[in-house]
Amino acid sequence: MIEALEEEQEVSSDICPRCGNFKSNCSCEDELDLPMPQGTHGPDDKEMIWDYTVVTQRRGIQDGDYDPPDEKSPYGYYKDRPIIGRDSPVIGGVYTTGRKEALVVDEKYGLLEECYEEVLQQLKHLETNGNNPKKVILGLVFKYVREKLKYDNDAVEESVKKLNAGKTDNSAVKVSLDYFINKGVGVCRHQAVLAGYLLEKFKQDGYISGKASVDRNYSDKEGGHAWVRYTNSGGKVIVMDPAQNYLGYIDKVANDRLRGIYRWSYERP
Repeated sequence: MIEALEEEQEVSSDICPRCGNFKSNCSCEDELDLPMPQGTHGPDDKEMIWDYTVVTQRRGIQDGDYDPPDEKSPYGYYKDRPIIGRDSPVIGGVYTTGRKEALVVDEKYGLLEECYEEVLQQLKHLETNGNNPKKVILGLVFKYVREKLKYDNDAVEESVKKLNAGKTDNSAVKVSLDYFINKGVGVCRHQAVLAGYLLEKFKQDGYISGKASVDRNYSDKEGGHAWVRYTNSGGKVIVMDPAQNYLGYIDKVANDRLRGIYRWSYERP
C-alpha cells in the first residue's frame, strides 16, 4: 500500500497501486503479486547496464545522426531533436532505441495534447468531488497510460518492421508517439514516455512540483526496460511502471523482493 506523503501528496492511499483505480472500485486479485517462476524475484543489480542511453548515442555517432550535448540537451541530439535520457525533459525530445525506432514527443501532431486534456478532465471531475489533485494525479496517469497504450509487443514489432521496410541505412526511423497512441498499443518505452509527458505537462500547469524522469536499463538475461521515476518536492521517489503494473515508492521495492514479489531493478547505481 502507498501511504500519503507528508509534504506533497501526489500518491493517495485511496488509489490501488496495481490498477490505478480508487480502492472502492478496485477488483485486483492477489495473484497479481505472486512471485515470478524459476525462483527469481528481480534482475541481479550487478548485471544491469545503466548507461544504455550512451549506447544509443554511440550508434548515432556511427550513423552520422548525432550532435553533441549542450545546456538544453545533456545527452545531445539525434536527427536535430534532444535525446530523452535520465532526468532530461521529455516534451520536444526523441527517445532512441538503437537502429529501429526513434520515438518523437511533439505536440504538433495533436494526439498528445488530446491525451493530456482527457486526463485533465478526469482530474477536474475528481477535484470537483472534493479530491486533492496532488493525491490522485499519479494514479490517474498510471491508469490512463495502461488503458491508452495496451501492452502488445507483437503489434509494436510489426509496426516497427513496417516503418523500417525499404530502409537502406542503419539509422533509426523517426516516428511520433502519436503513431502508437493512434494504434492503441505500445511496450514499456511507449508507456513510460507517455507517462513522462503527462507528468511534465501537469508540472507545467502547476498541478505538481516534482520531477519526472524516463529511466531505463538493460541486462543480457532479461533485456531492456523503461519506466518513470518521479521525485516529489519532498525528495521521495516513486516508480511508475505501467508495463509491469507497478506504482509505488522505490524504498519499498527491496522489501517486496524479500517477500518473494518480483520487482524490476529500479534502483539507480
